[in-house]
Amino acid sequence: MPWTIALFAIAAVGGGLACWNPAPLMKSNRSMMDRYIDSLSSSCSSTSLVAVLAQEPSFQDLGSWPWPRSTHGELLTKLSQAKTVVVDLLFPESSSLSEDLLLAGEVRDHGNCVLAIHLSDTGEGTKPIPPYEQLYRSVKHVGVANVAPDVDGLYRFSYPLWNVEGRSLPSITLAGAMAHTGDTVGLETGPLYSYLTLGDRVFPMTPDGGVVLSPFDLKDIPVYEYVDVLRGRVSEDKFKGSLVVVGINAAGLGVQDTLSMYRDGRVRSVPGALFVALSIHNLLQDRAIAVLPTWAGGIWASLASLAGGLLGLMAFSWSWMALLATVAVVLVLPYFTLEVLYMWIPTTGALWGLFLAYVTVASIRAISMSRSVKMGSIYTDVLSSITSDSWNGGAERSPEGILDRVWPEIEKLTSIRLLEKNLSEKDAQDLSHSGAVVALDDSSSLLKIPGGDPPYRLLVKPAQGWEGLVVLGWFKNVSREDLRSAMAMILSVSWFSVALKREQERLLAVEGAIKAVVAAVDAKDPETRGHSERVASLSRELAVALGCSSDFVEELVLGATLHDVGKIGIPDAILQKPAKLTEDEFARIKEHPSLGRDILKTVKLSSTARQALLEHHEKLDGSGYPEGLSGDQVSLAGRIVAVADAFDALSSRRTYKEGWPLEKILELFDQGSGILYDPKVVKALHSVGPDWHRQNHKTGDRTS
Repeated sequence: MPWTIALFAIAAVGGGLACWNPAPLMKSNRSMMDRYIDSLSSSCSSTSLVAVLAQEPSFQDLGSWPWPRSTHGELLTKLSQAKTVVVDLLFPESSSLSEDLLLAGEVRDHGNCVLAIHLSDTGEGTKPIPPYEQLYRSVKHVGVANVAPDVDGLYRFSYPLWNVEGRSLPSITLAGAMAHTGDTVGLETGPLYSYLTLGDRVFPMTPDGGVVLSPFDLKDIPVYEYVDVLRGRVSEDKFKGSLVVVGINAAGLGVQDTLSMYRDGRVRSVPGALFVALSIHNLLQDRAIAVLPTWAGGIWASLASLAGGLLGLMAFSWSWMALLATVAVVLVLPYFTLEVLYMWIPTTGALWGLFLAYVTVASIRAISMSRSVKMGSIYTDVLSSITSDSWNGGAERSPEGILDRVWPEIEKLTSIRLLEKNLSEKDAQDLSHSGAVVALDDSSSLLKIPGGDPPYRLLVKPAQGWEGLVVLGWFKNVSREDLRSAMAMILSVSWFSVALKREQERLLAVEGAIKAVVAAVDAKDPETRGHSERVASLSRELAVALGCSSDFVEELVLGATLHDVGKIGIPDAILQKPAKLTEDEFARIKEHPSLGRDILKTVKLSSTARQALLEHHEKLDGSGYPEGLSGDQVSLAGRIVAVADAFDALSSRRTYKEGWPLEKILELFDQGSGILYDPKVVKALHSVGPDWHRQNHKTGDRTS
């Protein structure tokens, strides 16, 4: 449930960010929209658009601005075959009456001209400034020539209507489209957008009244120089039936005659008259690009944020692949809707929501996992200490002692305190009566004690064999995951400790039984008392000198300890005979490894222990017994115990011999090295044998 709430909260934040749409986010969104729209194929129209621009050549020919109004009137006579002429020029300067009347007459004679109105901020509000009176009365269509940049200073929207003094005035672009088509304009409100209607064409508008400019190649608009048209150097047939936009494209005139637009993969300066032409062209198309409303973009961003949160919650290595796939969907879907539905879905807000949600949840998850890893590390250390060879159940290594040792670190991670380790049943009942039982199951009960310090108590029933109950306490903000980890620690420590204690007791019993069996074997012949233990001791030192693993060493020692257990089946008369044994008697002696194997066949011994027991009289040349193994057939365990057994036998006094001196024994092994005995084991014997011999076969010791 907490993660569910967190995910929906993150989704709400992502959606809220998209709805708020701060300037940096809006700029990024607009930049991406430019690139998507620029990738579309250019829109086309049967309407012929032509631009006549006053550029540098015209100023070189006609002189500085302003030009006589009769010059503009003469230009209109050259455009008489144009169906519509949109004059994107203002005439604020004073002029003679004759000049004014001449231009006004040419406009009236053409019959379908559109002139510009300029909106000016007078300090008391925005006021429209129309053309001079005679010109204003002579024209049928006027429109606001002002333009509005977007948040980043680029021009990507045309504004068909301007609200001035409580009434809506058409822009010069809308007036030009109306004049050219004869269509009437209207406004409608739909479930997603407000719409501008022009005849049977519908144009979705942004909340501030803008219409997105569809892609259009500027090279498709023929541009003619003002002075060339004026001097008749351009055939008047070029303008027949077309819509002509007249404007300026020159620097240093003190007027805003260029605008910045994103076209053809870069930001470029576009003459104001061409922007007017593009805007008119946009209104002459059958459809226009719609921009998803802010609230719908917020929902889209919320869904993306929710997806990012879910991916972050996975916290798997392949979640990056899923994240990239989701990013691809977020990037491709707007292109699809733009190409097919002509609708732009804001992308940046969704991407930011996706990434921020992913990073936030993944970070929280990582912190949580880091705590889990630390808890797991503590858990592993505790189990390692319990199961280590040195664990003896003492006060400092008892289950209670282990909890006392590790709990400060657990409390630091989780804020859960260890209050009691051995609470009696009676005290537990009294504690339960002092508060309300919030939750109860077979292994624990959760209490809330008003005014308690701390108010929340968890009574945990450890494994059977633990004295009393363990009590945990906390104040607030403890996650269920932390609580489960703490309970797992208690239950694991108690269970493993009790189980290992029982296992220790069982192993001690087994060890005692083994020692009793070995003692029974040694008791059959007082002369060999302690032989099995000494062989096991020397076998251990030889194996360690050879670099054998600890597991191998322990299994070898067990096999060496039991190597003569089969002698319990040999008659005492043979074992204790002081004279030389007959062939039949020696044959019986040679049966003791096989007898030992048979006696212990129901005991679960490792292969190393069984090999040590069965092969300790085998020789490399195959002259040994009971199997007559040779070379690599003899296991390492058998080779080690064979040397240890022979070394102790030669070092010990028997009824039929005295113990040999160390030098003579080592000389005998050197002679048998590689023939009877493993050379590596013999070499190890030279390393550890002398010290071992001095400690276990002291001069004058008649029982050795």
